[in-house]
Amino acid sequence: MSARCIPNNNMYKSKNIFIYSGYLEGSWLDWECFNILEENEIIGNIVGKYIKVPDYKYLNFVGEKPYPIAATYIAASHAGIIPFKDKKICESVDPIKAYDYWAAGLWIVATPVMKVLFDKPYTIIADKHDFPEAIQEAYAQFDKNPPTPEFVSQNSWEARAKDLSQIINKQHKKTKVYRVSKKFNLQEEDCPLRVTLQMPSSCNMEPPCPYCSNAAFRKGKPPIQGDPNLWLDGLTWIGEEYGPMYISLCFGDPLSDKDTIAITSELALGNKVDLVSNIICPLEDLEILPRNGNVAIATSFHPYHWSLDEFLEKREQIVNSGIRCGCVLIVGYPPKIDQIPIWVEQLDSLGIETRVMPFHGMYKQKEYPSSYNEDEKKIVFSEVEKIYKKSDWLLNSPKGKKCRVGKDYLFIDEYGDIHACYMGQSKIGNVFDKNIELVDDFICSFDVCPCPDMWEYLEE
Repeated sequence: MSARCIPNNNMYKSKNIFIYSGYLEGSWLDWECFNILEENEIIGNIVGKYIKVPDYKYLNFVGEKPYPIAATYIAASHAGIIPFKDKKICESVDPIKAYDYWAAGLWIVATPVMKVLFDKPYTIIADKHDFPEAIQEAYAQFDKNPPTPEFVSQNSWEARAKDLSQIINKQHKKTKVYRVSKKFNLQEEDCPLRVTLQMPSSCNMEPPCPYCSNAAFRKGKPPIQGDPNLWLDGLTWIGEEYGPMYISLCFGDPLSDKDTIAITSELALGNKVDLVSNIICPLEDLEILPRNGNVAIATSFHPYHWSLDEFLEKREQIVNSGIRCGCVLIVGYPPKIDQIPIWVEQLDSLGIETRVMPFHGMYKQKEYPSSYNEDEKKIVFSEVEKIYKKSDWLLNSPKGKKCRVGKDYLFIDEYGDIHACYMGQSKIGNVFDKNIELVDDFICSFDVCPCPDMWEYLEE
């Protein structure tokens, strides 16, 4: 698999060589990808008809070649790229060049518009600015983990014809019909299943917020544990089998990791997705999120990073890009509590809903929220009651109470294990194994229920 045909001395310029073989004059080709690769001194061959191209130093344009000759260039490479940008066209095509690359033993690096490749093995989806790093990663896989002969044969024309024949022969047989399709503007009441996903482990807030409850726990971990494609496959199965889902991502910051954003963009085609984010990510990172009404960002205001006016300016930019921003979340951190009424008043005047979340943790050797004084309780607890109509579970224990989690609600941890409750210790399935054993009568065994969003599942 690693043997390479070298037709001439000019072809093989570097061990980091990549290949693009295809049409060069279409509107879907993102030439900016080539510019970025040139700037990063990534050497590669580009096969295709052209009239005039930039005077690149590291990119070798060889012109249009007959298919057998083009194939030798592919066979002499270590990674294949698909640098496309036209979303409308790319969502309707299955690129033949991908199968040429795989057949030559290459991993593929493709831009996020190539959604048809999201669930494919031996493929890296990367923003164009990350192409240099992605090509290096593809090259690293070249000898140790190339596309297998079995995979290549499964994607031959003969195999495709056989699959089509089977589909035709089965069209009159009874098949399972999923409840989820391409749906727009899903509301909470449209989603029978609420899911909290512990993803990703990364956060772009530096330094971490002083009131972050899990910064130490997340430190040093990769943004996603495992293959993003397997995550997408398993989560899609849950939505099809039990959903649509109303799925919330909260752990690190979901907009700090491009794989998480890519997964989210796919899930939002048939599920309602709620992203809890500090929104300090670049606006360009949000381009692949669908503007179909199914994505909302619960924007967290962090006064240690910027002023409320700066925060609101960024929030408005996101809204103007076509993505809905929901409520503003503010943590009731003791040294900032006096400013909360001022922030709430300003947000209320703009018609923006504010949710004040009680601080859970230690501050000056005191444990909160039980250590709030009366004035602090008046500010924080009254804001909680304004939204949730009660605040008693902040201090009272739910232990022994019946709860609807495990049936109407699931918590999925960073390793793909599915739990009935977000407090853990109640495993009922696994995303990657595609199995869930729903719970009918869950009895709470925990002393606290810190998240007000979960109180609705407790039966009084």
